[in-house]
Amino acid sequence: EMILTQQPDIIFLQEVDWNYKVNQLEDFAEDHGYYLAEKKNYSMVILSKTPLTFVPSQSTPQTHIGYLFMETIIDGQEILLVNVHNPIPWFDKKALPLLGLSVWWYTDDFRNHRMDQLTEDLSQHQDKMIIFGGDFNMNAYTVDYRKLQPYQDAFKAGGTGLGFTWPNARSEILKIPLTTPLFRLDYIFTSRDIIIHQAEKLSSTGSDHLPLLVTLSFPRN
Repeated sequence: EMILTQQPDIIFLQEVDWNYKVNQLEDFAEDHGYYLAEKKNYSMVILSKTPLTFVPSQSTPQTHIGYLFMETIIDGQEILLVNVHNPIPWFDKKALPLLGLSVWWYTDDFRNHRMDQLTEDLSQHQDKMIIFGGDFNMNAYTVDYRKLQPYQDAFKAGGTGLGFTWPNARSEILKIPLTTPLFRLDYIFTSRDIIIHQAEKLSSTGSDHLPLLVTLSFPRN
């Protein structure tokens, strides 16, 4: 219903239920004029009003949480689209050999490594306009956010307020009923020459993340 109301040209979806994708999303795309690209078995989908071409990423490992690179042409311009789903910083065991102990230690090393891979892959496409977005599982005060300074944060450029997107509903990971967004984990970034007109959070769709809508345009050569 939200897609039909907003009529977006490009949609990034993460954590798509596989049964839903097979049974409904493909039919929806066909019925409403969208091209569909998926990272098979990785719960990531891009829908676009213009045809999509797969772009292999150079460094990203094939894990459940990753990146989907596609290319499209809009108004005669090549656009690189990247759907992002970063791993969650969490706790891991760290050995302390001198004490003969193992302790649980908070770490964001895996996400940091994946962000290094993402920025490396993006650097290979500086000849194109770039739009990438999704669930980054980071806030705007992290080292990983600063790695994206070559690009513009669409909500920062065209939005108002704090932009908190999570948690919007009960978190299955934390197992506690958080229902008020307290963190900004979801972003859309673009090349800096793309013009951001507006960025806004939309109402809940049942996900534990709120969706983002960005209105943008491309500079004329």
